[in-house]
Amino acid sequence: AIEGINIDGLNIGEPRSRVTPIPEAIGDPVNFVVHGDTHAGYDDAELIHREIVERIVKHDPDMIFNAGDVVHGQWGGPENWNIFHEIAGKLVKNYPYYPTIGNHDASIGVDYYVQYFPNLPNDRGNDKYYYVESEESIFIILDADSDSADANAANLQEQKDWLNNTLTEFSDKTYKFVMLHRPGYTSGSRGASMWVREFDPYFVDYGVDVVFSGHIHAYERFYVNGVHYVNTGGSGGVPHRLDLYHDYPFATREYSEATYNYVTVTGDEESLTIQARYPDGEVFDEFVIGPGLEYVGVPDES
Repeated sequence: AIEGINIDGLNIGEPRSRVTPIPEAIGDPVNFVVHGDTHAGYDDAELIHREIVERIVKHDPDMIFNAGDVVHGQWGGPENWNIFHEIAGKLVKNYPYYPTIGNHDASIGVDYYVQYFPNLPNDRGNDKYYYVESEESIFIILDADSDSADANAANLQEQKDWLNNTLTEFSDKTYKFVMLHRPGYTSGSRGASMWVREFDPYFVDYGVDVVFSGHIHAYERFYVNGVHYVNTGGSGGVPHRLDLYHDYPFATREYSEATYNYVTVTGDEESLTIQARYPDGEVFDEFVIGPGLEYVGVPDES
């Protein structure tokens, strides 16, 4: 039996994420879900978080990624991890569940995050950035928990060197995905974390397909230099206002909506369909990528 953890009075039973190995895909070779900003411990987030958890179970994905702010952090303290487990434990215990560290997770203490997910790949010795691979894809999780590179938990240059090495090692993968918390492109009320754009040249040079982020409680999609940037911080935190900042290249935003949401990715080695969904599962935005397909951007603003 898998033992629980007890951290400063917490007693979370069987919290360990089934992060390894990735199971053999049944049906579609690629079938995963991305969502973020679940904010467990924030009362107004609970209803949406629960609804999306139930919807994800119905999708029966091969793996799940959380784009950060798993818990509400400094408001509510470590007890928020108990609340997260009560709501999302069925995902963590029954599916490979890969988190991204967010600013709220870091503020409560990185130790809690690491101890709740003790099986994360640990080649850096800190669990804050790592990768997992499947037959068709490489998934790279970066640490962008802070608004500035100097204050970030993981060192920027070390991450850039590691990112370069990882993308080199897996350059032959059909699909390449990156997850990080704070977006480099957004029109949201919090604005972009401009330092995160220092990763962009690696995304372009190695042909990263999609970069997923959270932090902005909304859905946004950008297409910049051949890379799709998708913000999906909509699984609990109250939606933010959009169209307040425009510090992104002209005509690169393709869709935006201040709504709760999550994203499904399904397909095979020929093509993938990325679909943004409301909590009830209804699709409200989608695009298709593939190694033999030419993507033509369609900006949503003049």
